[in-house]
Amino acid sequence: MRKYWNVDQISGLILLAVAALVIELLFFDGGLLISLAAGLACLYFSKKQREAAAKKALFLIGCFILALTVVNMMTFRLFVLGVVGWVVYRYYQSKKHPQVIAPPFPEHPVPERKVLKRKPLFQNLLFGSQRTPREVYEWNDIHLLLGIGDVVIDLSNTFLPKDAVISIRGFVGNVQILIPYEVEFSIHHTAVFSQVQILDEIGERVINEAIEYETEAYGSATEKVKIFTSMIVGKVEVRRV
Repeated sequence: MRKYWNVDQISGLILLAVAALVIELLFFDGGLLISLAAGLACLYFSKKQREAAAKKALFLIGCFILALTVVNMMTFRLFVLGVVGWVVYRYYQSKKHPQVIAPPFPEHPVPERKVLKRKPLFQNLLFGSQRTPREVYEWNDIHLLLGIGDVVIDLSNTFLPKDAVISIRGFVGNVQILIPYEVEFSIHHTAVFSQVQILDEIGERVINEAIEYETEAYGSATEKVKIFTSMIVGKVEVRRV
């Protein structure tokens, strides 16, 4: 089991570090005490200045003196050396005694469930056009990657789940999606150069941007489809059927 330091141990180490710092400043290197006082004085007087330039200059000088003072302290160097040594020690300990996490297993074994492979509606093609079947078909969410070609998706010949997803990414081509009147939809489209036609209301040219639309009742609809399209050049059309 991994052991963690408690609050008392951490507090003791902090007090030890502060005591070592005070001893070094008072008994071993008085010059550091003078430079520390000078840095703090610059920070103090920087707050008293009204001119922005003088205030900024004193603040930067004070920070520089304090940073230089801390780096030259033997206590700081020993602290850095100790941290590096601790990290190396913990690394080698983790290699020699790696932590093993064993998840709890139920007392009664769960029967193994088979993983079924489903046939996608579309195949990723470098060249060529595709469309959904003209007869009734079983719905699967569409995730399609195209090169050059056209795609027609007719949703009137299938039964949609509560949240259907259509995701199409292509290089060059046209995408036409036919949606029944009772199904609400949202569309997020990105393109370098394309034409977008949504129902009979919106016709828009997209040049290196992203657009997003949704029907008015999309949020409360029980049947809806999310459409994501992305292409370099082409046309996206969404129509009711």
